[in-house]
Amino acid sequence: MGNETIRKYGEGNGQIDAAINTIKEIMQRDYSLDNFNAVSKGKGSDAVGFTRLEISKNKWKVIGKSENTDIVKASIGAFIDGCNRLKYIENYFDARI
Repeated sequence: MGNETIRKYGEGNGQIDAAINTIKEIMQRDYSLDNFNAVSKGKGSDAVGFTRLEISKNKWKVIGKSENTDIVKASIGAFIDGCNRLKYIENYFDARI
């Protein structure tokens, strides 16, 4: 977070669930993962995995996206992308109050 490196162990129903649970714990945010979609772009075992997910909090909903040849990394990247977008919205409206 920021310039700080945080190492944390997490558990879940598979690698992606464990990673998302751990990121939520580190960020200390109560974001809801509403939709998760991972697909392959291309043919063969070296195809790029594309992940798109929806994250929400209260009335705000954002989309996070990422792609990588490793679907776990693509999923983590999409979740972090969505969290960053949601955090930006929170900061924007907090600053206006």
